[in-house]
Amino acid sequence: MRRELCLLLLAAALSACGKEPPPPAPKVETPPPAADTGRAETRALNNLDGVGYNGEAIRNKVDGAMNATDDYNKHMQEQADQ
Repeated sequence: MRRELCLLLLAAALSACGKEPPPPAPKVETPPPAADTGRAETRALNNLDGVGYNGEAIRNKVDGAMNATDDYNKHMQEQADQ
């Protein structure tokens, strides 16, 4: 009985030692940041890349909407000044 237990422990130890460690994960290189051409208020939207969204595209759309609002407000202010 004791001999069978020793053989069983030896077999378990040898089977545990035979596994190779998993290969290291490949390093993902992030692209260099693009030239900052947008508004300061929307810079944080570029960080959406980390959660699966295209942060630059979203930032461009928000910048465009904010620019259109600014243009409209400027036009309305000019009309009010006349």
